[in-house]
Amino acid sequence: MPAQLKGYAGLTPSERSSGESVKRGGIGETGSSHLRRIVTEFAWAYRYFPRVFAAMRKRQEGPDPEAQSIAY
Repeated sequence: MPAQLKGYAGLTPSERSSGESVKRGGIGETGSSHLRRIVTEFAWAYRYFPRVFAAMRKRQEGPDPEAQSIAY
């Protein structure tokens, strides 16, 4: 299933092979360009663990803790 999903999204590397010679390139341009863009943006946005800074922590003091956990 993961291989099929990567193929559908076009996230498989391009390859040029002839005999024993194999040259691999970047991701191909086949598949769903929209899905590929969304997955790439998600990966870039989720590189770091989300942090709560002092100003944000002060704003979050009042609301219900359950609502905070849902929003976070």
